[in-house]
Amino acid sequence: SQIGDTYTCLCSLGFAGAQCQNQISQPCYSNPCTNNGTCILNGINTYVCLCLPGYSGSTCATKNTCVVNNCLNGGTCTTEFTCQCKQGYAGTACEKNDACSSQPCINGGTCTATNNGQYTCFCRNGFTGSTCASIPDLCALCETKNPCYPVSPCLNNGVCIDTLNGLSGYTCQCDSQWTGLNCNVPNSCFSNPCLNNGTCLSSGNSTNYFYTCNCLPRFAGVNCNLINYCLVNPCFNNGTCRLSNNFVTCSCQPGYYGSLCESKDSCFPIPCLNNGTCTNNGVTGKYTCLCPPQWLGSTCGSVNPCFVNPCLNNGSCLLIDSANSTSNYRCECQSGFTGPNCNVLNLCAPNPCKNSGTCNLNDGLVTCTCNQGFFGTFCETQDPCHQNNPCLNNGSCISSSTVGTYLCQCSPQWIGTNCSLINPCFINPCLNGGSCVKSDGINNSNFTCKCTQNYAGTFCEL
Repeated sequence: SQIGDTYTCLCSLGFAGAQCQNQISQPCYSNPCTNNGTCILNGINTYVCLCLPGYSGSTCATKNTCVVNNCLNGGTCTTEFTCQCKQGYAGTACEKNDACSSQPCINGGTCTATNNGQYTCFCRNGFTGSTCASIPDLCALCETKNPCYPVSPCLNNGVCIDTLNGLSGYTCQCDSQWTGLNCNVPNSCFSNPCLNNGTCLSSGNSTNYFYTCNCLPRFAGVNCNLINYCLVNPCFNNGTCRLSNNFVTCSCQPGYYGSLCESKDSCFPIPCLNNGTCTNNGVTGKYTCLCPPQWLGSTCGSVNPCFVNPCLNNGSCLLIDSANSTSNYRCECQSGFTGPNCNVLNLCAPNPCKNSGTCNLNDGLVTCTCNQGFFGTFCETQDPCHQNNPCLNNGSCISSSTVGTYLCQCSPQWIGTNCSLINPCFINPCLNGGSCVKSDGINNSNFTCKCTQNYAGTFCEL
């Protein structure tokens, strides 16, 4: 069934869950109940046995004729499953009013059983009292008209009895097929429509008559023809068992659902605030709240900051972590604007940084973050050291502040602008403790030896 945007699944017997996705095993398929007991489900994967009179136990294996007392009207069940009836009742289950069995009406009075095990005596002319034991003033009889004479008011072969009692009253003893004050109402109980020892009560008038069956506890239905599977309530969580056409349904208490009321409704009481719509996720304790546009969060308890768009200049408001109710947002700004709410003119649009540099705007000031190989205020200068290192022989290139120039820092054994010349003094060619002195000029590979005292020659060899 559907209400608005929500729905509820009414599962067939044997299935449960929000979408009837859980199959409930059928332990009754193997018929574990003995002695003709009836197996009924009593929850998920469990069952109970509804035993015939005289049997009990989880599988009806125990013989106990009085385990269910089917004796009506206060009757007492004996061990042989016979009913010892209270005075005024008779029958297998004490279902019959038998107050007249002791023949309490004397002097030819007629006894008629009434409700609650009582009786009424209809006395012959000349007698009165509750048991027709009193003899009234015989002369008074001549002063009262006999209502049964000359024409009997009792129809359909009913016998009219003058009750006297000073009221000129009468009663009709009807044939078994008729009832009513004048035996004019068909006895709807004549065919004994109530099965399984049910008690029939006839009601109505000559044109509209009917009967009602009072069934023994373990039977149900209009004619007591159905087994009362609700005798042992299969509904969980105080659900109410209802029997219709031999099919059990459970009316669940608020907060529970399922074919046997076995599932707790996480949406009861509704946890969603501010008119949020709760959806049960089918897992106990789990639910989802569908919030109105101006609210957000797991229970719709937080204001949606994007409902009234805080982003200016046609900026788009995007929620951040709304599921955890942080109520944070960010603005996605149109080109030419920036700031938390797109309220700042974006000097980075168009990008003033050259060579694909990144423009940064801080407190209204523009700075450029350059890619490798470029430098300068706007990344306008290419770094000569970046792509093709001009310094040979593992020399280190250092960019100069002058555009396009550089300086090579050479290893000790190399000299020159690009570290391409061998350093003549790296391996000292001067002998006898002489010192090697490199000639002036970065690209001059000449040298002289400064000899110690007492030595001379180009290499201080003399």
